[in-house]
Amino acid sequence: MKDGRLSNLQAVLILFNSLGGLRWFVLVLLALSVVAAVFEGVGLYLLVPLIDTIIAGQDVSWAEYPFSDHLDVLLQRFPDDWQVRVLLFCIVAAIIAKNVTQFCCDYFWIRYDATVNDRVQGRMFARLLNGGGRELGKTSGEIMNAFENQAWRAVDAMLSLLTSFSELLAASFFLFLLLALSWQLTVLVLVCAAVIAAVVHLLVTRIERLGHVVVDSQQQLTVRIWDTIAGLKTIRLFGRERYEHQRFSEAFDRLQRANVRQETISVAVQPVTELLILLLITLLALVGLGMSIVAIPAFVSFIIILRRLMPRASELVGIRVNFLAEVAAIHAIVPWLADGAKRPAGTTPFTGLETDIAVDGLSFRYDGTDGPVLEDLSFRIPRGEVTGIAGPSGSGKSTFVDLLCRMSVPTDGRITANGRDIGAYRLGDWLGQIGVVTQDIYLFNGTIGENIAYGKRDASKEAVRQAATRANADGFIMNTRDGYETVITDNGSELSGGQRQRIALARALLRNPDLLILDEVTSALDPLSETLVQETLAARPVGCTVVLIAHRPTTLKSADTIVRFSAATEAQPD
Repeated sequence: MKDGRLSNLQAVLILFNSLGGLRWFVLVLLALSVVAAVFEGVGLYLLVPLIDTIIAGQDVSWAEYPFSDHLDVLLQRFPDDWQVRVLLFCIVAAIIAKNVTQFCCDYFWIRYDATVNDRVQGRMFARLLNGGGRELGKTSGEIMNAFENQAWRAVDAMLSLLTSFSELLAASFFLFLLLALSWQLTVLVLVCAAVIAAVVHLLVTRIERLGHVVVDSQQQLTVRIWDTIAGLKTIRLFGRERYEHQRFSEAFDRLQRANVRQETISVAVQPVTELLILLLITLLALVGLGMSIVAIPAFVSFIIILRRLMPRASELVGIRVNFLAEVAAIHAIVPWLADGAKRPAGTTPFTGLETDIAVDGLSFRYDGTDGPVLEDLSFRIPRGEVTGIAGPSGSGKSTFVDLLCRMSVPTDGRITANGRDIGAYRLGDWLGQIGVVTQDIYLFNGTIGENIAYGKRDASKEAVRQAATRANADGFIMNTRDGYETVITDNGSELSGGQRQRIALARALLRNPDLLILDEVTSALDPLSETLVQETLAARPVGCTVVLIAHRPTTLKSADTIVRFSAATEAQPD
């Protein structure tokens, strides 16, 4: 770890360990790769006596070749005129076996790639659902970039590294065959290979640095696009289209320049490597034949095996280039793979409120902040009544809602219901008895009916309409193009603020909650609509406890109890 940053190896190991049981399947894939290489190598090695027979025009002298004992035993079982045919059959059988094994290996690698991508993206998405974006300090654009670009590039980089092990094992087997044919020429090959590796290293070092530039540029471009989508109305209202287009062009050009530089160096690696390999083969021919180190049949087989080894070596070089170009993506997603703080699941069943909700000495502080948002809050929320919470912005009202919904865990103190800390109850049971409408509501892409039924997917159409009626939303819904089947997009951009709030209110009421939380629910409504909200509160389910958070005194007039949060985060009941 340098300057607090993980090394490439550490980052890869974190990603690999996150795969769980999928890690061990790699051994099967590596074994298949090695078996395919062995079949190929055996087929190529058997060419030596065959070429000798063709060139010499005489019977094969099996004993002249290394590791020929078993071959000689096999061929002696057949008549002399059948031995070459048997040898040809063995070569063809080895080639067929190699290709069948290679196909199985490639097929399973494809499936493994898809499965690993699914596992990694699933783990990242689970972290996102658990509040990982806010916890990691990521913007919306950075989150989108992590999922759309960096996740698959990280998996590609890791799998390319794993593939290098199979290529290395296969190359080692071919190198063993070369040693068997001529150790002198093999030593010369290794010396030249070291020179080639040094040249390639000069190129790929630059590629790794550019890989980090590409990742950063992709992130900046994604953030720019996301900000434009989210703030499009503001951009048009202020006439800043040209300015935003210029910022987009600059971000895109920065990414393109980095990509072009990286790709230029990457494509230069292969021709440079091929040229050096050609010079190596020429040198081998001059040395091997000129100095009579090996016979012509053995030299021909040496060159054939070497030519089959060269793609393996080139593949290893390509893998290294690809890995260094994309390893920055692994560093980008590693924080998403760590286990974040999880909401306590609880074990005690919860069927509904039987007592008041008590807030005792409640305090909360966000990580990395100097002071608490809430400090030593103590008050009661009477069961079946409407409790209003008022206070200036920043006094912690919405933070209290997060704690009540168990989105966060108190730093100190507790909230109790039915005599127990709410954290002790099963999370699904607790949330199942709560209906929430926040000031920042969100409507999903889908029909209006689906949005209302989001918190209760098994609700009937009749129940959905009843909830909409209670939220005073049925009238405008029936006036839309397809009623409850009208498709809304972009967070309901085609609806007014008040209509969106009513749909959100219907979504909460559909659950017939024991606890209804309205967080600044009237902030987007006009005075007339606020009256409708008051009527909705009056028509809430019998025994339903309501927490009503608002700035407007008129909104709180229906509250049975009002608790005021001050800037000092103290609760003061009226």
